[in-house]
Amino acid sequence: MRILSIAYPFAAVRTDSVGGAEQVLRHLDEALVRSSYPSVVIASAGSKVSGTLVELPIVEGEITPAARETIYDHLRTLIAKTAEEFNPHLLHMHGVDFYQYLPADDHLPVLVTLHLPVNYYPSSIFHPRRQETYLMGYRERNSGPARNRIIFCRQLQMESLCPSITHIQKGITRFA
Repeated sequence: MRILSIAYPFAAVRTDSVGGAEQVLRHLDEALVRSSYPSVVIASAGSKVSGTLVELPIVEGEITPAARETIYDHLRTLIAKTAEEFNPHLLHMHGVDFYQYLPADDHLPVLVTLHLPVNYYPSSIFHPRRQETYLMGYRERNSGPARNRIIFCRQLQMESLCPSITHIQKGITRFA
């Protein structure tokens, strides 16, 4: 089982990270490595992961719309290049802005963890253009019309995404 994890591009993944998404990603990365699975994480420079880190540059100064677009362009390139080299079974995205760099092709499944209530995301995420995109929510507060488009952790059948993922389920379930 090879998982390529994509962090929110504007925050480091470390033990002292403030953000919950960064902490969840860090714990999943640790669980994979502890279970002897390779883990590759694309995250901002300065991140500390147990697996292999592919660094994104840090934005110096204000994160303007132009700076965001530059990082998103760089991230789309890094995702394609790293996926080609690493050949993952699954791409796992954690950024609230994942839709900005979601791969257009369907050659590998993408699991997106929605770390925030659904009203923090644009409604377009519930109608992705790619077939192999799965949304996973953590909070029961995620409700309304989008609720039936989200897999909640307690309901997630990991083997439906990839049969090999059940081998690491024990390392993941404590974070669900």
